[in-house]
Amino acid sequence: MKLIIKRAGNLTLETARSAEEGLPAIAERQPDLVLMDINLPGLSGIDATRKLKENKATSHIPVVAVSANATTYDKVLAKSADFFCYLTKPLNVGDVMEVIVAAVGGEKRSIEPDSTEQEAPPQVEEETGILSASAIEIIQRSKKTLPDGYIDVIRKMFLGIPELRDKLQSALDTDDFKSAETAAHKLKTYSATLGAVKLSKMAEKAEFATKNENLNEITELLQEMSHEYYRVTPAIEKLLES
Repeated sequence: MKLIIKRAGNLTLETARSAEEGLPAIAERQPDLVLMDINLPGLSGIDATRKLKENKATSHIPVVAVSANATTYDKVLAKSADFFCYLTKPLNVGDVMEVIVAAVGGEKRSIEPDSTEQEAPPQVEEETGILSASAIEIIQRSKKTLPDGYIDVIRKMFLGIPELRDKLQSALDTDDFKSAETAAHKLKTYSATLGAVKLSKMAEKAEFATKNENLNEITELLQEMSHEYYRVTPAIEKLLES
């Protein structure tokens, strides 16, 4: 995101590590736009946005939902929280710029779910290939339009996945489910950005399991994620080198 914003030249990006940290900063600094990860560990992006909209000092600020998964369920939640619109990772440069222009320009938008069945989260369709075709396209396009540092960021995500898996395991060893949730969330995001859909779905299940402190399920998922990471590694390496 920093590289995308930097490309615009006249925009400034400030970040927060959590919704708890971000809410007071938003109220104080009054940004023109907020990009909100809807599945943040701790206070979720959905609940954080509801708080922003309930606060008179921040209710006017457009909030864009950002997620690694564009499920109907997530879109229904985002619409209920009065988000401006919805962006899915990996982020497309053109989509991000279009949203920024629309939000700052006062344009009105709405989030429309893809299906009328909104009672429960739908199953995400499996990708037929090793990596998501849409993610591959976005990464290849971004390599041409963004600074050289972009591919370094993507490579850092790829190399960071085993480290996050180890952090998740270490957190479980000490019953630190909050830290485990944070590690699983990052693992989900990194995998989705790289187009490793199956790995991202496993990490999402692990993230949910940490909320319920389901140690047995997380342990099984950790083993599955290790196997899947090594399965997708050749495809990701080829993508980064192409």
